[in-house]
Amino acid sequence: MATLLLLTVPTSVGIGFASSVPPLTIFPSSLPSAGGLVSVQIDPSYVGACPLTTTNPGVSLANCSPPKDHFDVWIPPNTQSTALVTTFKFSGSIGGQPTTTSSSVTQAAPTTSLTYVALGDSYSSGEGNLDARNGGWVDLNGRPDKMPTANDGCDRSWLSFPRRTATWMATTPHFPKMQFVFLACSGETTSDIWSGSPATSHGLLGPTLRHLEGVQLDDTPDLSRARIVTLTAGANDVNFAPVGASCPPSAALRTDVVAVHDRDARAQPRSRRCTARTPVAWLRHLLSTVARLEPTLAATYAQIEAEAPNAAFYVMGYPYLVPPSPSPTELRNGCDAIPGSGMSTLARLEVAMDTAVKQAARAVGAHYVDPNGSSPSDFPSHTVCSQKGVWFNGLLSVAAYSYHPNAKGQVRLFEYLRSSIQRYGLALPARSGK
Repeated sequence: MATLLLLTVPTSVGIGFASSVPPLTIFPSSLPSAGGLVSVQIDPSYVGACPLTTTNPGVSLANCSPPKDHFDVWIPPNTQSTALVTTFKFSGSIGGQPTTTSSSVTQAAPTTSLTYVALGDSYSSGEGNLDARNGGWVDLNGRPDKMPTANDGCDRSWLSFPRRTATWMATTPHFPKMQFVFLACSGETTSDIWSGSPATSHGLLGPTLRHLEGVQLDDTPDLSRARIVTLTAGANDVNFAPVGASCPPSAALRTDVVAVHDRDARAQPRSRRCTARTPVAWLRHLLSTVARLEPTLAATYAQIEAEAPNAAFYVMGYPYLVPPSPSPTELRNGCDAIPGSGMSTLARLEVAMDTAVKQAARAVGAHYVDPNGSSPSDFPSHTVCSQKGVWFNGLLSVAAYSYHPNAKGQVRLFEYLRSSIQRYGLALPARSGK
């Protein structure tokens, strides 16, 4: 693990200056080639404009806005062939004395080995499965990481299906040795995956970059060496937010967050309740929006294939949260905290969304992984409406964790992907126009 770099004495200070607070602290001082967040702290007594500059033109200092003295900075992927040093320079006046100092972050050279790159949104990152037994969230290489910068809102989980897939392939002899590059991030749209996404031209949501992390396809060295790429994407483009986001809070319910392991989603704490009067107009709006999703997905998939020309490309479908054909009881009473008034529209919406994923994957020759078969071992038999064996979180005290595959659901997604890889391997699919 990288060590904390504390600069207790400025490079140059005015006569008589003394301070117990380092003018500049950067943590961690080393990063993998894929980049990552670093925490920056400047002397809290500093007053004035941002006193920092950096040698890395790809680094944005937009978050540097004193008097805020602590903020995060995203270091983009290293595209050079050697290690890259990003130096931050502090130049300002502290206590009336001019102060200049610097601190550096060393970024590893891109790997020369083959890679497995996991792209996408919260369904791939494993959102809602905070695993305290393995250090909380994991880093960009899928390793348990207790550093604050690992928990930047991307919520990459040790229990996620990409991390499980990486471990399985690493322990299966006939696969080549590959470094796992875990870029999937909760909340990402296709515009967060690549800057050329046509999402906005189709009336879909554009880039969010709400976690400070850069565009996923900017990690060109790891993608060029990829032998397999996996993806879930599209739900955030149509603003497929959890129903629970519009539910009123309930003060009587617990508001703490617990680690999600293998327990049933119904046992999780809730802080909101939905009623039959909860607004569902947004669902009807999304149903018309999802009809415009397929061309955006097809363009995104084609771009991924171009960036990773030697990779087998597997697109995971979105598992059904509610039954595709809700029963009269479900339409009347709803399920979990989802009101019955929205069940029918939500069912049609999720089917339309997964159909768009499937058709776009087939259009570019990618391997589509279907989690929504008709057997009892498929997701439609384990929705939030199921009486037992639910494979989703319910409405949790942290709204972002709600209605995502739980630990059991992530295991099943891994098993679907494993079965597909066992069938097709790392051979390139038949891609259109090639």
